[in-house]
Amino acid sequence: MKERKWGCWGPVAVFLGLLLCGSGSVAASCQDARGLMPDPALLSEYSGFYVGGDACFYDPTGIRLGEVPPALGPSGDTGQRLIFVNGANPKVEREPEFLRLLAQARDLPAVGVLNTQTSDDPFSAPEIRGTSAVKTLESVMRDGLEHDREVLIRAGSAGASVVAIAIGRTKASWAARHPRPYKLDETLRAIKVETFGGANPFYPDGPSYVHYANLLDPNAQKFGVLNPLNKPGQGAVIAVFRDTAAPLEAPYEPLTEKDNHILSHHGFGVYNAHQMDFDRAYRFSPSHLYIIAPLAILER
Repeated sequence: MKERKWGCWGPVAVFLGLLLCGSGSVAASCQDARGLMPDPALLSEYSGFYVGGDACFYDPTGIRLGEVPPALGPSGDTGQRLIFVNGANPKVEREPEFLRLLAQARDLPAVGVLNTQTSDDPFSAPEIRGTSAVKTLESVMRDGLEHDREVLIRAGSAGASVVAIAIGRTKASWAARHPRPYKLDETLRAIKVETFGGANPFYPDGPSYVHYANLLDPNAQKFGVLNPLNKPGQGAVIAVFRDTAAPLEAPYEPLTEKDNHILSHHGFGVYNAHQMDFDRAYRFSPSHLYIIAPLAILER
């Protein structure tokens, strides 16, 4: 397991506010001996680590997904886990908090896979810088397929491109080991993928897809499923809505006026307020191509 690097942010900071470490102070450690608290300045070194509901980060080579403490919803359900893949510019203290908010909104136990992809220009084409998040997701998908278990993944913004690459690699490796092409896509349907504001042009056929797209989101329009030239995956359900919300990212990083405008339509907060049970939305999946429907209709 990678050597632990302790940073200024302790678990209490995630839930009670941002705590500033004093000069020369001893940084708080993760309370679970299997996890760690990364140094915020070195976060990119931990791409692909699991993010627990206890605000600890876990090396996937030393712990199984089912052993990572999840963020829990109001009911405390510990059944099927929702795997959350963050978008660009992650923050040590922000990702566990967003995980908690997601678990509360969906009432599902949630675990994160840290994606440290970054982009200086939110309108630029996404670039994958490092593949460890892809490798972690590949492992999770293969494990689910091998044990005939459904996998539920939710990816935000640039996290969608990481998930799409992992799906493509998983599909190729599974086909090589199980040469029954007529059953391949049927098998992959157990991989359930949600995206919100996904900045990715192509999704391999096979998995079950529900894409959330805010009609006011410029990234969804240019890079995502609202671009008619892009491919959302066969049978995908595209749930559209129109809304604006104050960016929840604001407490964690300085935002320009342009950033505020983009994130009010593309950020975690506006999409976290508009989602539903996967199977309930996916019941509208067509046999071919895909369907675009207002989220309000899908909820009926």
